[in-house]
Amino acid sequence: MPHYLLSLANEELIANYLLLKTIPDVDHYLFVQPKGWDPAPVDRVCSLCGIAAPLRLEVEEFCLADIERVLESWLSEREQDASYTVNLTGGSRLMALAVADIFRRANSRVLYLPPRVNHIQQLHPRRVDSYLKVTYRCSLDEYLAVFGVSTMPSRSKPHTIKQMEAMFRVFTDNSTTRFMRQVNRLGARKIERDPEQIRLARFFARELGISPGEVLLPEWLSFIKGAWFEEYLAWAVDRELGEGTARHGLQVEQQGVSNELDCAFTHANRLYVMELKASAPLASISEFLYKLDSVARDFSLNPRCFLGIVDPDVERGLGKATHFRSRARKMGIRILCNKELSPGRISKTLRQILDSD
Repeated sequence: MPHYLLSLANEELIANYLLLKTIPDVDHYLFVQPKGWDPAPVDRVCSLCGIAAPLRLEVEEFCLADIERVLESWLSEREQDASYTVNLTGGSRLMALAVADIFRRANSRVLYLPPRVNHIQQLHPRRVDSYLKVTYRCSLDEYLAVFGVSTMPSRSKPHTIKQMEAMFRVFTDNSTTRFMRQVNRLGARKIERDPEQIRLARFFARELGISPGEVLLPEWLSFIKGAWFEEYLAWAVDRELGEGTARHGLQVEQQGVSNELDCAFTHANRLYVMELKASAPLASISEFLYKLDSVARDFSLNPRCFLGIVDPDVERGLGKATHFRSRARKMGIRILCNKELSPGRISKTLRQILDSD
């Protein structure tokens, strides 16, 4: 008795992908999609799932008569003993209604996986809210690949947690405009001509346990000027969820549009993206929020977004300039500040974030 899994093609790629990964013993995969719809997403999902020869039907998305005609014609040619699992997660409402109505007359189960949920609902032959649990979990690279987002290798992690915590302490205790300006200028000129750079290089050498000469190496300059914070968050996430879960300084690209994710990871099949600033002017908060928002808009990823800032002056400023947090909430972005991100609190903060899903 052949078993067909029917899916409605649309932008809910992760939900469809997870259902394809979950339903067992499928003999044939059928995708119903609107006429003229780009086949690339279905091709990509099938490739990732190892589906070599999917069946496809094209319908007029908003024409009930055409949808019924195409599906009934296709059904009439199938085996008498065939069974069908129908995934209503995607497609337009009209497509979903038409498909459900037609296949209720066949030997079928009609299923639905709500976005950002890991329990499949059965709608027919009887309603079961938690019909089947999705146990499959997407890695970060796999999640991005579903959307056609390519990645470049992240920066390496040659630094110790002791060094990252030292940098957190330094940026917490020296949150002045002058200090941040000095850090940004570090390495810009020949150090022997600049007593201020000599003093600062010696300071960071003591804090990090390295030689003053190493401070000016590209690897350490990048670390000191802000990469330490990305690395610190990735380390904290890995400690909670397992080594290799998070990536930092991640270059991503989709159809010629590129961006950088300071820190990103997946948990329970949800994508988390963080924009991280060791220090920043309060006036730049809006710019950072819009950059985070563009990740969702440009790549259609629908992530949970966070803006993290170490500078305690910014944390105090946000207490007075409440419109920034209000704007962030409306955009679905949570702002995390010094106290929440400190070495003594970061584990609790991450647990609260993950448990809130």
